[in-house]
Amino acid sequence: MLLAEETLLLLTDPVSGRALTSGERVGLAAAGAVLVELVLSGHVEVAGKGHPLAAPGRVVVRPVPATGDAVLDESLHRLALDARPRKPQDVLPRLAKGLRDALHDRLATARVLRAEPVRALGITWSTRWPAVDPAGEPARLRARVRDVIVGSRAPDARDATLVAVVHAVGRVPDVVGDVGLSRSEVRRRAKAVADGQVGGEAVRRAIAAAESVTAALAAATAASIAVTSSNG
Repeated sequence: MLLAEETLLLLTDPVSGRALTSGERVGLAAAGAVLVELVLSGHVEVAGKGHPLAAPGRVVVRPVPATGDAVLDESLHRLALDARPRKPQDVLPRLAKGLRDALHDRLATARVLRAEPVRALGITWSTRWPAVDPAGEPARLRARVRDVIVGSRAPDARDATLVAVVHAVGRVPDVVGDVGLSRSEVRRRAKAVADGQVGGEAVRRAIAAAESVTAALAAATAASIAVTSSNG
């Protein structure tokens, strides 16, 4: 399962099927997870100082074979269309376009989620996505994140990047639920994981690779919150 699919599952209430935050932020989080996965797989890099092809902090598609995954390869295609490499915060909204729908369809096909249309007056207004089995994959995924936060599981690179992405949109306390810690303490522990302070060397390398992406995701999420507030 892709990091983006796991992110979508974590940000969806498994019983009601409602998103834990706005659709725009879920889309940005999923796009951030896609970009992180591409960085960790070596298909994309965030340029450092002295990079021969791009200024520091720009997203560069590496000349390697495609991933073979439709969602990841579509994102690679969109990145490759840029005339010049761009910053993560500039590419996330484009990667997010249509991504939630694609991930929902995949998870429905895999019988992890099911579509539940919300109808009124004979019109379908929206769709909720409850889990087919709330005690199945969604519960196992939440348990993984919960165990990392309470310290009973040492995170691997995948766990750490997943926590970092969910932390970037501020929803780790909602995902882990009541673990006997205050919400502020849950956030503090999630930040420690996201900063690479928890786990071994592989985790630190993974977080370093994903750092600029999750920072861009947090910035994009903050911007979407500001827009929503001003429109309210």
